[in-house]
Amino acid sequence: MDTLCAYLDENRNWNAASARLGTHRQTLGYRIGRIEQLTGRNLKSSKDLAEFWEARKALNRSSPGAY
Repeated sequence: MDTLCAYLDENRNWNAASARLGTHRQTLGYRIGRIEQLTGRNLKSSKDLAEFWEARKALNRSSPGAY
C-alpha cells in the first residue's frame, strides 16, 4: 500500500516516489512489478491506473491521515 500510494501521490515520478519511501529506484521498480503481478493490473494502462487512483481517493476519505 505504501508503495502504491507514494507512486500515485508523486504523480508516477519514480525519483520522487523512491525518495519518499527511502528506497532505491530499482526497489521501487520491483515493488511496482509485484503490485502488477498480485493485482493483475498494469500501471501503464490508463484504465487500471484510473481504478487505482479512485481506490486511493476512497482510502483517503475512509481513513484521514492514512498513507
